[in-house]
Amino acid sequence: MLLHLKRILKRIFRKFETEIITEKKPEYFTYKFHKKTQLLKDSDLKKYALEIIENGYTVVENSVNLDLIDKAVTEFYNWKFKNAGKMPNDFFKIDGRLNRIIDIHTKLSSFKDLFSTNKALLVQDYLFSQETVLYSSLFFEIGSTQTIHRDIPLFWNDPAFMYFGTWLALEDTDSSNGPLIVIPGSHKLPLFSREKFAKELKISISDIQPIHQELWDKYQNKIIEECQKAGLHKKEVHVKKGDTIIWHPLLAHGGKDILDVDRTRLSYVVHTTPKNISVHHMDVFFNEHKKVSKELFWDYTYHNDRLIKNSSLTINHNNDFDYSIFD
Repeated sequence: MLLHLKRILKRIFRKFETEIITEKKPEYFTYKFHKKTQLLKDSDLKKYALEIIENGYTVVENSVNLDLIDKAVTEFYNWKFKNAGKMPNDFFKIDGRLNRIIDIHTKLSSFKDLFSTNKALLVQDYLFSQETVLYSSLFFEIGSTQTIHRDIPLFWNDPAFMYFGTWLALEDTDSSNGPLIVIPGSHKLPLFSREKFAKELKISISDIQPIHQELWDKYQNKIIEECQKAGLHKKEVHVKKGDTIIWHPLLAHGGKDILDVDRTRLSYVVHTTPKNISVHHMDVFFNEHKKVSKELFWDYTYHNDRLIKNSSLTINHNNDFDYSIFD
């Protein structure tokens, strides 16, 4: 009882503790860690970790049991069939195919299994030097067609850079169904002075919202421009069902246009962090001197010995819809 009370009091006090997020690089950014990784005896772990460190991404092949994938895909289509009639038009992207689903794992438990049993977690555990947890997820029925971008304005951690994006192929991808595009080496470009972007747009630092489209576009255009100056080039990543792509928090990436609109591109993106790492958005990323609370505003639940952040399903980032009507 006394221990439980102490924990509650600690959390209350931490809400009032604030700090500025520094740009201190984590261990896996360092030369020492790079050299240590080169000496690993586990050849697979060595390969995947070095590819992330040196190129900004890797593909962990056969990372998830194919039967688990089939189970999750079946569960998704059964759920969609039961609920499609209750969905507004903006939930759909092309020909009755759904837009991105945020945190599908909170509704369909098979997707928790896809995360918790994925061999790619071992690579992330090694790089984080801590246990990897699920912060959020995205499910795509078709390609995202996103322009080239860095994730980091939406995943600004305390401490910084403790984040990975992962992309599990639920079916084969190729040039025609909207594969992931990466720019190898772009993770080595600097973070840049973020407050400068707000000043150039004549936006007051105090007025920056967690999602700020003008600043997002300005920053991502800068990244694309610097990639071109550095002679870095786009690369399509074609993967097989069951493969997982892991990318560095500073890697520039996007989704290729869908050339064959009759095809799906089923994929499950998971954003990961170590346990108890806070995640902030553009209002903090572009305000370099903003103080943030040390306390997390969410809890976790265990699934197969892996922690998953508690959240709820939304579609196409529509937070106004009443999702309780879904079966």
